[in-house]
Amino acid sequence: MSINRGSMLLIILLISCSPDEWEGFVYPSAGEFFPHESIGVFNSLEDCRSASVARLTIINAETQGSYECGKNCRLSERGPECSIKAF
Repeated sequence: MSINRGSMLLIILLISCSPDEWEGFVYPSAGEFFPHESIGVFNSLEDCRSASVARLTIINAETQGSYECGKNCRLSERGPECSIKAF
């Protein structure tokens, strides 16, 4: 199967127009990346932060835990790779 140039351009445009996604990661012990919990994908950084803080509260780790929200993350052999990370 071959893809012509017009089809390839359409695929690239559709991929580049996809909305940004923020994925939340919660760490029960600040400074330690394991164990961690992926808490889902959100439409905005604010939603990700709110869900992360809520999860830390639920697991009683709001004072000793931490979180990060990654923009447009993809899984790799080393774990999630994100274009931006916010704490």
